[in-house]
Amino acid sequence: MKSLKILIIAFGIVSTAFAQGKYTVTGTRFLLPLFEQFNEPLQEEGFDKLFEATSRNPKADITATATPKVLPAAKEGYKQIALAKIVYLPVVNTKHPDIKTLLEKGIRVDELKSIFFKDKGDAGFKPNSNFNVLTRSACAAVSFSSFLKEDIKTLVNDYDKIENDSLLIDLVTKDTLAITFLDPSNIYDINTGKIKYGITVLPIDLNNNGTIDSDENFYSDRKVLIERLKKDKIELPSGLLTVTISEKENAYFSKYVNWVKEKGDPIIENFGFLPLN
Repeated sequence: MKSLKILIIAFGIVSTAFAQGKYTVTGTRFLLPLFEQFNEPLQEEGFDKLFEATSRNPKADITATATPKVLPAAKEGYKQIALAKIVYLPVVNTKHPDIKTLLEKGIRVDELKSIFFKDKGDAGFKPNSNFNVLTRSACAAVSFSSFLKEDIKTLVNDYDKIENDSLLIDLVTKDTLAITFLDPSNIYDINTGKIKYGITVLPIDLNNNGTIDSDENFYSDRKVLIERLKKDKIELPSGLLTVTISEKENAYFSKYVNWVKEKGDPIIENFGFLPLN
């Protein structure tokens, strides 16, 4: 019996140590895999806590959210920290009837308003192509709307409630008239860096000359996209990856933030986001 008690106590100590060796992360689902990709290099450098992604966990240590560039006010006792920049790109079905013209002419950033927001026919652009607009009123949509200075309540969605990004992508691949906006982590295959099957990025006409010039066509590969956005500081609809953590824990967590800023760029870029520095 005494041996059994010792074993139980020892197991409890080990279990507690394991529980203390992680930061649970919850929040916007498409962000969570990035934190797990930080784990291996963090472990190699001797960090004692690794990240564990959890779904809809109100007791998580960290909440990761896609936010606009101007952060909303944090709750009392909590601190918000931006870790990366997220761009949002218009995406269409590869078999859209006007795909050839769409890829040749592209679209201006301000023209996105006429497609994605209600009652914007006076924005100076009426699409020549027909679109079925598929969107989700989630965190990414808040950032997209904020960048374009539009109210998310006027965001168009020609489909019933779409639960997650995987379903959204699936719907776009099945509807030849579909258009949506997505971040690169959802657009590009994580292993190949190429655009996922059935969807195509609608290129942005950066100089507003009505055609996509060779230097505006950089969307076929994730690495090329990120390098071009970094090099020329191109402004596309975007927001931030922001974490919220208690102020009590922030002093310790700050060394993780410093590591992300100093050494996390390759992981962030491979995921499809942009470093802040």
